[in-house]
Amino acid sequence: MTVAPPPLPLTISGRSLLDSVRIRWGGLGSLCLGFGLLTTGEPAGVFFGIILMALGMATWTLSGFGATYWHDIQTPQRYVVGTGAVLGFLTFILFVGAFLLMASAIQLFAANRN
Repeated sequence: MTVAPPPLPLTISGRSLLDSVRIRWGGLGSLCLGFGLLTTGEPAGVFFGIILMALGMATWTLSGFGATYWHDIQTPQRYVVGTGAVLGFLTFILFVGAFLLMASAIQLFAANRN
């Protein structure tokens, strides 16, 4: 008899923010947000930019670039991986959503000029 693995936390409609693919994208989102804050040149932006870039790298490193199953990650490391994955993935979704909103607004305005 095979025992099913426990479900991942933060699961909505069968998808979790903590599965391997979203951990990878979350790490990228944390890196991008950190880089964006770093380039502001303000002291707080530089500080939080470095922190968020380190969080993105730690998310990838501690999860083996998403290859390690969530329940196989040690509990203290789950806090870092979970924070980086959720924050980065939500940032990535906001960036993509803003890009799509701007693209559709440009198309709408261009179509009305004719």
